[in-house]
Amino acid sequence: MRRREGAGPLGPAPSVGRRVVGLRNNEITGRGLFGDASGCAGVCSARGSATHNQPGAQPHGGALRLRVGEKVVGRTRYCTQPPRRVGGVERVGGTKKVDVERVLELEPDLVVAVREENARESVEALQTAGVPTFVGAPETVEEALEMLRELAVLVEAPRADAVISPIERVYEGLRGTRPPRRPRLFVPIWKGPYMGVGSDTYVHDVVEVSGGENVCGGRTRYPVVSPEEIEASQPEVILLPDEPYPFSAEDLAEFYALDVPAAREDRIHLVDGKLLTWYGPRMAGSLRQLSALLGLS
Repeated sequence: MRRREGAGPLGPAPSVGRRVVGLRNNEITGRGLFGDASGCAGVCSARGSATHNQPGAQPHGGALRLRVGEKVVGRTRYCTQPPRRVGGVERVGGTKKVDVERVLELEPDLVVAVREENARESVEALQTAGVPTFVGAPETVEEALEMLRELAVLVEAPRADAVISPIERVYEGLRGTRPPRRPRLFVPIWKGPYMGVGSDTYVHDVVEVSGGENVCGGRTRYPVVSPEEIEASQPEVILLPDEPYPFSAEDLAEFYALDVPAAREDRIHLVDGKLLTWYGPRMAGSLRQLSALLGLS
């Protein structure tokens, strides 16, 4: 599991009783900072009184539910959840262009970042300045769970079990009831050109855990896929998320024009991208919804 990177990772667990900054697009729960479903990638995109960052995941509502929201002192401008909570949290730039000087002025006890969301230069600058930094890079649901457990310890979250246990129950339940035949799924995360998700991504594992078979599972990272390749893979279900690329009803016609079972059987769905890419407190609900959408629960 590759979550801590760069020079001078965390080392001994710091005391984060005071300030956290999140650097990823995430949810802020309560007044804490927790990384996005995809991870943390900002100064408070992850929620905390320290700086946290995440990728396809934000600290979305995580800190609030863990009741450590008062510790979050910074966030990126992409950390927008929950709306009523983030307004009073200092913004420290974007996920790629973090205002390192502003983060240092906030004197965080911890900065949470995400490998895919935040620039290495920003993270290394904070580490060089002596700021304890947690870099998340979960590629599976299990790794995301472990990351949550570690963050809960670091921020001394009093309600960690109440948040994490439901996710573990849903995860174990789905793993124990794998259907004999899984529907083949295509999940594009970009258009112009189309890009799918490979086997070493969080989205791939979410699809697999929910009961589907990723048609791009034989490839890695985010492969470019042509319409001809989509047809050759014969997906039975196509999920069009609204992030990172904002697929909408305007995109449906081009997918229904494909010669694939998903089009013939009317199984092309517009979905909330957070179900696929945000890891954190919402994971239990996301896995349940996706499994139900596939007709497997």
